[in-house]
Formats: sequence, structure tokens, C-alpha cells
Amino acid sequence: AVTKFFTANDAPQVVTSAAARYTGYSLVGGEEAVTDKGTFYRARFRQGAKKLTVFLDQTGAEVEKKNQPKLLEIEDEGN
Repeated sequence: AVTKFFTANDAPQVVTSAAARYTGYSLVGGEEAVTDKGTFYRARFRQGAKKLTVFLDQTGAEVEKKNQPKLLEIEDEGN
């Protein structure tokens, strides 16, 4: 499996499209994980001091955290 980080400026189209559902929140970045079960995303949003983490599949549908690949459970440094 391969994981790569993205910022709001270089986020995949599926993530930027899904971001429209979270009114008032700004996309700050996230991770893309490509596994044998497909491509998954962890997108991080902020609204002032509030943080929101959303897990998405390759279609942009929200997926429960328990159904995500284990690699997306590792918190990245500094955020």
C-alpha cells in the first residue's frame, strides 16, 4: 500500500468535491492511501478552533473509520 499526503491546494478532485458537503469548514489537507481494496482518503477540515476529520472512498462517499485501511489511522506529525 502507498500513502501520500496532500494539502488543500493539491487535494484530489474527489476530496475537493466532497468538501462542499461540510459547510463552514475549510479543507486543510489529508492523506490518500492506495491499497489492494481501493483508494481511500482522510481529509482534515477546520472551522476556527474546531477540527473535523472525514474518511472517504474513491467515489467521495463518507466511510466509517473502522472500514478504513490501517495506514490512515496513523496521526501525522505536527498537525
